[in-house]
Amino acid sequence: VISIFIDAPYQIEFNKSDTLTAVADVDRIIIACAATCRPSCSYKWVKTDGSVVENSKILDLNPVQKLDDGSFVCVAWNKHNKQGLKKDLKLTVNCK
Repeated sequence: VISIFIDAPYQIEFNKSDTLTAVADVDRIIIACAATCRPSCSYKWVKTDGSVVENSKILDLNPVQKLDDGSFVCVAWNKHNKQGLKKDLKLTVNCK
């Protein structure tokens, strides 16, 4: 008997906190998003206005800019859930 497990994305996590604070033009933020899924997931990072920031599981803001202030959404999907699973990240950017 051969068992094949097929899972839509679930249990999405960040490698850091869901809420971050950074200083504009000084700090760099690198955050990874990961979900449990089989077959493997595709990822993207989106701003709340719908613009895609990254087409990968890694969000890399270097350096962080004041316009980065706000919410980012990591979306993970595979062929079993094309809508995707979403998780919000809140970034507060202070001026130096």
